[in-house]
Amino acid sequence: RDLHSFPTRLSSDLATLSVNGAVNIGGSVTGLANGDLSVNRGSGSGAGGGAIFSGNSALQNYIYLNPSTDFAFINNNAEHMRILSSGYVGIGTTSPGAPLEVVTNTGIGSILQATTYDNGVGVSSNLILRRARGTMVLPTTIDAARGLATIQFQGYDGAAFGNAAVITATSEGAWTTSDHSGALTFWTTI
Repeated sequence: RDLHSFPTRLSSDLATLSVNGAVNIGGSVTGLANGDLSVNRGSGSGAGGGAIFSGNSALQNYIYLNPSTDFAFINNNAEHMRILSSGYVGIGTTSPGAPLEVVTNTGIGSILQATTYDNGVGVSSNLILRRARGTMVLPTTIDAARGLATIQFQGYDGAAFGNAAVITATSEGAWTTSDHSGALTFWTTI
């Protein structure tokens, strides 16, 4: 309702738009709630894409994008991260081939880093690889000897990436609340 614009910088804001309700820019969107911001490129040759920035008690704060498009994070005219419409996340790549793929092309290697600063006893950074049968909503027990997780160390041979060494974790049978028997196997090439 109030738009303030100053010809010279009188405060940290060059313009302030204060709205009691929803804001829709460049398109027609129904169902916006108070506080929602909808930005749409509209129709025509430059059309496509858009976003709704919203928050509610069920979903907390969220950004809703056109479900058939990717979401790119660009800084200093370079893309650094992309979320595909499939949900895969790529850092340093525009076409991740896994739920999370990190790629560097700088000669320093890809690093996934977890750091813990705490004076507590037994506090540490952790990498947790988990497996259950069933679904995320209704997980079920490991019922037999099964692979739980694998860490692969690969190198490029000129045609494809291949394993140099592998560590696998397996269950040694059906699990119960008191029996989590398992084994680690280390594989290397000759």
